[in-house]
Amino acid sequence: MTKVKRSRKRTRNSKAASGGQNERAGHDHLTAVMPRGDAMKAIISAAVLIAMASAASAQCTKDTDCKGDRICIEGTCVAPEESGTAEGASRPRMDMGKAAIYLNPLGALQFGPIVGFEIGVGANVFLDLHWRYAAASLIYSLILTEGYEHYMSMGSMAVGGGARYFFPSSIPHRIYFGFMGEFGWGATWGEDSYDADEYDASSPDAWEGEERQIVLIANPGFRWRLGRSLFLNLGLYAGAAIDVKDEIVYINQNNTTEDYRGAMFFGMIEFALGWEFGL
Repeated sequence: MTKVKRSRKRTRNSKAASGGQNERAGHDHLTAVMPRGDAMKAIISAAVLIAMASAASAQCTKDTDCKGDRICIEGTCVAPEESGTAEGASRPRMDMGKAAIYLNPLGALQFGPIVGFEIGVGANVFLDLHWRYAAASLIYSLILTEGYEHYMSMGSMAVGGGARYFFPSSIPHRIYFGFMGEFGWGATWGEDSYDADEYDASSPDAWEGEERQIVLIANPGFRWRLGRSLFLNLGLYAGAAIDVKDEIVYINQNNTTEDYRGAMFFGMIEFALGWEFGL
């Protein structure tokens, strides 16, 4: 009986020893299968995959991923005014406004100041409508009155329109080229025997004149976009003014008429201040 008990004890000890050996063998097996260096690589790979998944779930990574004028802030497309950051508030606009108004005051020294309106009909094409007040000009009035020897009507003006194409750019400012047409009209009066004091309608050589013109204009230039909406156009108007009607009538000589129709060069420096809206 005693021998049997020892045998059972040895059996239990043998099993315990065998279990310890198996645990050590399992630990050695795990160590062989996944060394410490490989475990670290697995952790880094998992982190990279998580980061990639996070980036893939974002709406954007840059401003051009967003539609319209929205910008990318922390993976989300938001309107600049909603970004709440100094970067979003100060970021210059890359796209053009849907419409604009402008004033060219330098025209007062040339063929008349211009007030105009633009409206977009495409991404880079804008239709132009404008009014030019020729009576408030310097060069044109000097030409028409022959050095102020005669008189010019305050109703002398022109209306016109056309289109401008703004070349795409990676900066807010744009080069443009336009083509426009105008229809102008005006009136003059005077007398050949010029009297510096006043116009004498009863003079035998007193006359009255009437002008009608079509003006064809090319308009290259550059637009500086200042801040969110303000802009400055610096360009050139160059073309020809073609007379449809240019005649004088001697009112005291049986309405004798003289015709002076012809064509002349039309040129102006464009220096216009404007405001874009509908952004």
